[in-house]
Amino acid sequence: RKRGEDLDAARAEIERLNAVMAPGENEHKAAEGLTTRADLVKVIAQLSHDFVEGTEYAFENAVQQIKCLNPDVELVTRGMHVNGQVQDG
Repeated sequence: RKRGEDLDAARAEIERLNAVMAPGENEHKAAEGLTTRADLVKVIAQLSHDFVEGTEYAFENAVQQIKCLNPDVELVTRGMHVNGQVQDG
């Protein structure tokens, strides 16, 4: 009798945990299969890294295209940076 109650309790707990881990509405594919906060933090860090790499690549690519399309212009790129910001100019 005790075993049956323990088994029922274990099944109920499994059901509860499965419900908690069910995907949320509009959940991003990157979150699929994650079970811990540590997993989530790891995925967020990787996505952030990939985003920064992609942004830097796109910036450098744009600079190279401008140089290529304007070979007669001595384009000053010293001090340019992907995160640079123009102020008062």
